[in-house]
Amino acid sequence: MATSDDADARPAPGARPGSAPGTRGTAAGPAARTADVARAAGAARAAGAARTAGAAGAGAPGGGLNRGERDRGQAALEYAGFVALLLFVAVAALQLGIAGYAVQQAGTGARAAARTATYRETEGDDYQAAGRAAMSGWLADGAGFSENGGGTGITVTARVRIPAIVPLLDLGDATRSVTMPRDRLPEGSPGGTP
Repeated sequence: MATSDDADARPAPGARPGSAPGTRGTAAGPAARTADVARAAGAARAAGAARTAGAAGAGAPGGGLNRGERDRGQAALEYAGFVALLLFVAVAALQLGIAGYAVQQAGTGARAAARTATYRETEGDDYQAAGRAAMSGWLADGAGFSENGGGTGITVTARVRIPAIVPLLDLGDATRSVTMPRDRLPEGSPGGTP
């Protein structure tokens, strides 16, 4: 028994086989055939996906995920790896900047301490206090100064601990030495006052 759906599916009299109903072989025929082929291919893909999903319970590879879902998981892993790499580069750049700043502050402290140590009126550790005052507070607390005076000049060496962002790293100390001429030469030394 023929239904109205069967009648719609039969080609019209005079139409070429494979042409869309009602086109009678006109220019719309090839476009309609292309659409029919695309619909058939979509149905085949859907049937294949259904078979894959049905076979997943039986231990099929892919675990029941279609290609799009597996690709999303791969993209997430690639993104996480890229973010981790960017984070590592950012921490390394920040650590390099902090190390450079510590070296610069060691030079500033050594210069201020040497300038203070050259004055004859300076007693004891006044030069160390002047060196620490010239530095940033968070680096000055762990700074150390040593003086080596002889002849016409005084050399002061400043040692500053380089802070580490990652606590397990030990980056050592930044060391800078500065030599300044004495303000007044000691009596009895060559070039000094008699």
